[in-house]
Parts: sequence; structure tokens; C-alpha cells
Amino acid sequence: MNEKTVYACADQEHDAWVCGKCGYIENFEADGPEENGWRFCPACGREIVIADETSELCLLYTSDAADEL
Repeated sequence: MNEKTVYACADQEHDAWVCGKCGYIENFEADGPEENGWRFCPACGREIVIADETSELCLLYTSDAADEL
């Protein structure tokens, strides 16, 4: 599978990251997927690309709606 997915930080306080393709959410003890050795989403198997803070996905999950996650 050559497909990629964007992982975005949904909640910085709890280090919660979400997969942009399948919606899988992971809470890391510290940092994010790259720092924890993740290259692929464990749910959908796509290669992980980290969202920058200005991406649409990142802005969506850092809005007030993220409080409901």
C-alpha cells in the first residue's frame, strides 16, 4: 500500500493524535507518532505524514469541537 495519511495533534494537553483517513486516535505518553517510532497507522496501514499547525485537519481538531473527543 502506497497510500499516505495525515496525522494531526487533536489535543496537545493529552498528546492525542488522529488519523486523517480512518479517524483512529492514539494518546502518546510524550510527543507524537514520529518520536515514538510510528511510520504507519495501526488501524488503516497508511504511511503517516505529520500535519503542520496550519493544515485544515490540524485546525479542525484543535478547535473547540475537539473538546468532545
